[in-house]
Amino acid sequence: MTLTFSSPGLSSISEGERRDAQRPGDIAVFPLAFPLIAGPGSLSAIVLLMGRARSWSDGAWVLLMLLACLGVTYAAIRNAEE
Repeated sequence: MTLTFSSPGLSSISEGERRDAQRPGDIAVFPLAFPLIAGPGSLSAIVLLMGRARSWSDGAWVLLMLLACLGVTYAAIRNAEE
């Protein structure tokens, strides 16, 4: 959390790195896409749903929904403002 929000405290950032980070146009990036797409919650949900699948068609539906969710997520990320 300290590195993400740059709160004061114990830090190993040098003064030169601090000046470089404060230049205009430098933005911080929050990598939220990866934990949402492939985080422990989504992976656990797929494992549990595949464990409950009684036939190959049930498993195919789970995979189809997985692909649909990945498609919607991809479209949302591609259409996000830069």
